[in-house]
Amino acid sequence: MKKKELIEKIAKESKAAKSVSESVLNVFLKIVSQTLKKGDKIQLIGFGAFESKERPART
Repeated sequence: MKKKELIEKIAKESKAAKSVSESVLNVFLKIVSQTLKKGDKIQLIGFGAFESKERPART
């Protein structure tokens, strides 16, 4: 699923405008990115957990 498709599904399920759904999704992704960059972990019960880890570069 692409971002555009996700926005359309969010808009349909929430009965909100696509522009509002896109704004909410963008804010969510921004918060997730900022949180992971700080080294914090995100846990969404019933969905999953996210954390960033240092890995050695590929050769």
